[in-house]
Amino acid sequence: MGYSIERPEEDFSINALGTLQVLELARQHSPRAAFLYCSTNKVYGTNVDALPLAEQERRYVFENGFAGISEALVATALGLGVAIIALIFYNYFQTRIGNLNGLFRIQVGKILQKLGQ
Repeated sequence: MGYSIERPEEDFSINALGTLQVLELARQHSPRAAFLYCSTNKVYGTNVDALPLAEQERRYVFENGFAGISEALVATALGLGVAIIALIFYNYFQTRIGNLNGLFRIQVGKILQKLGQ
């Protein structure tokens, strides 16, 4: 039996509190740092280990004909993830560019005023 099944509160506390502590330290010491959270199949419990797999040349497949998650669904989810990240970056840089554009216009205005005097 897995540790998380035997001691669910302790396991959750270690994972949740540990993640929160890492995020808080990153916020305090490097607030603009990226944070990548990785996990394993253990979050699904021990039953995932009971599924019989057959090794093929390039990947594993379920022996009993289970379809699993279709590659189209994975591709769609990945595409959505990329789109969300692209939107975040777009918004971030659009704000930066807007600020630079405003500063540029102010400086050009000052130069034009001096040239006009």
